[in-house]
Amino acid sequence: MLQHAFFNVYTKFKVHFYQEIFQRFQTREANLTTVETFCVETIQALGSPTVNEFATFMRISPPNATYKVNSLVKKGYIRKVQSAEDRREYHLEVTPKYFDYYNISTSYLVEVMSRVTRRFSAEECARLEEMLSALPEGAEALIGENGRNISGGEAQRLGLARCLAHGAQFMVFDEVAASLDNRNAEEIEKTILSLPEAGVLMITHRVFAENMRRYDRIFVLKDGALVEQGTWEELTGQRGELYRLSLQAGNNEP
Repeated sequence: MLQHAFFNVYTKFKVHFYQEIFQRFQTREANLTTVETFCVETIQALGSPTVNEFATFMRISPPNATYKVNSLVKKGYIRKVQSAEDRREYHLEVTPKYFDYYNISTSYLVEVMSRVTRRFSAEECARLEEMLSALPEGAEALIGENGRNISGGEAQRLGLARCLAHGAQFMVFDEVAASLDNRNAEEIEKTILSLPEAGVLMITHRVFAENMRRYDRIFVLKDGALVEQGTWEELTGQRGELYRLSLQAGNNEP
């Protein structure tokens, strides 16, 4: 789920970025090449890098990077600013001309963040911000293969947040909070169930009474067989398997 969610979000941003570039090239004078546009966007993302830092990040030679930077400086999209600490060193900055002329990278991000703030409460957004801030580079952090540089709980929450940001109308979750403690697991399940106009199929071993009451239908499996189905009130009233699991999970008498 995590890998799939990351790929979908990355692809959406990437395709939108390409779409914006070509739209600008059709409607305005294309005095920046696509590669030059990528260079300016990278310099902006790195935050005033030196030429060598830019070259290292882009994995190109310093002379190649210098050539690209000088071309952008001549066109007025990049400027060199002398370092206050080392007068021999210059940092690269994106000029207002680029933002006024292209303004490619921010519009879709604003749209996505607007969608997130409409869909989630301020408390839920604060939790997402807290989780992203815990990463060394925040939202730009590189997540290792299979999330090796973050905890299992962080990986699950991050994958879930990106999945929910897509605004899917129907979602299937299989042990979505398996790596989380009970408090966080219950809150995440509550968040999922609070999504407006979204169908949810939840597969879980955890029984949180308050959340269970919100499901339209509950199917209880035991030893690979379906043993009960119905609403929370119906099944707990029968004092069968779900009733036993609820008490075992520490819920009060239904």
